[in-house]
Amino acid sequence: MSSSPLPSATPSPTLPPLPAPSVTPSFQSQLAALPRRTSRLPHSNAYVFTHNLFSRTLLETTPATIQIRCMQPNCHYGPANWTLQAQSTGNLIRHYEAHYPAIPTSLRKAKQQIPSSDLLTFFAPNPCRPVPVPSIQLVDNAKYRELLLDFVVANNLALQIVDTPKY
Repeated sequence: MSSSPLPSATPSPTLPPLPAPSVTPSFQSQLAALPRRTSRLPHSNAYVFTHNLFSRTLLETTPATIQIRCMQPNCHYGPANWTLQAQSTGNLIRHYEAHYPAIPTSLRKAKQQIPSSDLLTFFAPNPCRPVPVPSIQLVDNAKYRELLLDFVVANNLALQIVDTPKY
């Protein structure tokens, strides 16, 4: 094979540096004006949340998380922050069963604590004091006329008011 001479290497021209990207103030205001996607606290039917055993607070983090706190006085229990996806409440229930055994953690346990006989006695009428029975007294016409006359005189009323059929 014959070798052909290689073309001589020519130096490449130097390119000017690219300008640094800059963000104009109008672009920043346009970004700020864009609606941000706000997360919402998901609905929960869990007994520990519907009966205020624990509080849930939506945190403005990326990704959005939920802070859980025990609602008992002087209790600082709070598990790690939850994501917005459904989570198990087993650890929350175990916390209450260990530290507050008298407080029910489910609807079934709440119903077991109140026997049905207690409900019947709670809603049954309880006569703690006798109902007063109005006494029947005969009307004394002479006493009535005397009181009516005192009323007319004390209020400086005309006597024809007393003579009306209403009295």
